[in-house]
Amino acid sequence: MSTHLLAIVVCDFPFEETLTENGVKVRIYTAPHHLQKAEYALSSASKILTYYEKYFGVPFPLKKLDLAVIPDLARSGAENWGLITLREDSVLCGGDCPMATKYRLATLLAKQLAHQWFGDLVTMRWWDEQWLNEGFSTYISRKGVKHVEPDLDKEDDIELLRLTDAMISDRAIYSRPIVQRVEKVSEMYDDIECKKGSSILRMLENSIGDDFREGISVSSSFKMFSFKSLKPMK
Repeated sequence: MSTHLLAIVVCDFPFEETLTENGVKVRIYTAPHHLQKAEYALSSASKILTYYEKYFGVPFPLKKLDLAVIPDLARSGAENWGLITLREDSVLCGGDCPMATKYRLATLLAKQLAHQWFGDLVTMRWWDEQWLNEGFSTYISRKGVKHVEPDLDKEDDIELLRLTDAMISDRAIYSRPIVQRVEKVSEMYDDIECKKGSSILRMLENSIGDDFREGISVSSSFKMFSFKSLKPMK
């Protein structure tokens, strides 16, 4: 496991739990007075995890997946392997939760869960290929959202927004190649990696059709490079 994927949370929070179809124990930990508002996140995470196992053709390799809801966190979520950390104001969703909030939450969960395969199970050898982790997880997340919230499917709108954001970043004077030598990790994680990467993968799937999924699940870099680092062939 890559060292940047290690997380340890020390807390006295209660939790709710459920089991996926394959018996993976999924738990969500949060402050006691917010526990009921975490049920939607728990249910969605379990459904998306099961969907990804079927889509990728590779089971989730761990026996458990914990979601830790942190009151104060710099990012809305982080894909630590088997222990996803989520910022409180990004996750809590009660019974009267607006549909737009549910959609944002499902999108956040779908991306962090996709990272359990893209980036966690198989990790790029160095940061210059990080766009593959971020691009794939961003693109695949829309499939996870569509599975768990089909009535909220805004696939075309979301992809158009991602493409527009990527083009705006790409025309700026500070734009950069999607693959580049990385000196500082802080230079990464921007619209070039995530949204341009996602748009490229969308074009690829539209061009080759079902071969896109087969390339992931059958030839499967997940099967060949599980628990290893990968350097793409050029």
